[in-house]
Amino acid sequence: MELIPSLEPCLPSASPFLLTPYAFSLVSVLLRLPHCPPYSFITVHCSATPPQQDVGVAEIRRWHKKRGWRDVGYHFVIRRNGDVELGRPLSQTGAHVKGHNKGNIGVCLVGGCNADLQPEDNFTLAQRKALFGLMAALQEQFLISDENVKGHKDWGVNKACPVMALRA
Repeated sequence: MELIPSLEPCLPSASPFLLTPYAFSLVSVLLRLPHCPPYSFITVHCSATPPQQDVGVAEIRRWHKKRGWRDVGYHFVIRRNGDVELGRPLSQTGAHVKGHNKGNIGVCLVGGCNADLQPEDNFTLAQRKALFGLMAALQEQFLISDENVKGHKDWGVNKACPVMALRA
């Protein structure tokens, strides 16, 4: 995997691609981010892939670039094992909710479909723990209220994404 220069200021030297809870604090990474715009929302997505297809930022970036986008649309991707990968830098607006990207952090959980590509909440416990840890750190860093943490489907799109309840 090739390091993207725009991510270099955001990455710790110990782990150039993964944010793991054991290597360092997510909050310490967020505090190092240069020139981040103000964020008011977090939107959770799924990759709409079956559980045996464990894709990461590199693969999703290829999909998005194939669609003509300049980069991966999400700021973070959470793999099946709970590893959090940096996608588009937080210093740049994402491309994950048409018409609602400004001030909106995009987080994608890998999975969300069964073998027949039908919507299914099949996320692992490790993914759920990573998601809620990441959301807590982002909410604290950018002062984002619980009401402004949404699923993709909550933006009025005709999608099941992220195929999980973020609230009871």
